[in-house]
Amino acid sequence: MKSIVLQSFLKQKANQLQKEKSLDWHQALDETSKEFGYTNYKNYLNILAANRQQLMFNKELLLKNISSENNMFKKIDLAASFIKNNLIPFTDLVWILEPFKHSKALQSVCEKANLKEDIKSCILQDFLSDEGKSHLMKFYQNYREKKISLGNLIYKMNTDKICINGLFELILEFNFEAPNSNSVDRSLFGTFDMTIDHKDITMAYSCDHNFKEMCHAGSKTYFNYYSQ
Repeated sequence: MKSIVLQSFLKQKANQLQKEKSLDWHQALDETSKEFGYTNYKNYLNILAANRQQLMFNKELLLKNISSENNMFKKIDLAASFIKNNLIPFTDLVWILEPFKHSKALQSVCEKANLKEDIKSCILQDFLSDEGKSHLMKFYQNYREKKISLGNLIYKMNTDKICINGLFELILEFNFEAPNSNSVDRSLFGTFDMTIDHKDITMAYSCDHNFKEMCHAGSKTYFNYYSQ
């Protein structure tokens, strides 16, 4: 899926950058926009508005084509191709997958659209956030997140929410800044649950030592920690 960055997430990252580099708010927005591949924040807003308008038009056409198609395999191809070839916020997946919510075809659409890669990016960004780093530093020191892999993904839809769960492996690199020391990779294993509705993305993670839950609501991210 060619995903477009949620405005709330971009502002959250800009807020972190503002604190780290002592920038004013407009500078932080521009710098963060550049990190995501845009010229500046104004360019991001223009693309976001144009994309939203185009999506609304394409949405009606897609749902009409899916509704008129009798062959389930062709329905799957229509939805999967649309997701792969358009700039779609995660929250807009709800209406795209709505026609498949009572069907096993939902799993096929998500796999064919390669949603796995976008989910990996979303989870890795969580661990790269201030809250994610603060949490991991309770257990690990002198590390950086290297890569993440996912497995056993299950896609379901309940009412107006998409529910995704699976396994994750986060590779952490240790001692990468220590002089005269070889870096060491270690894996953090766990499971995750991702819930998407029309407004928010909610993530929950469990691993050997803790359970972490966070909810993207508006421009903020809320974390709650529970011991297993």
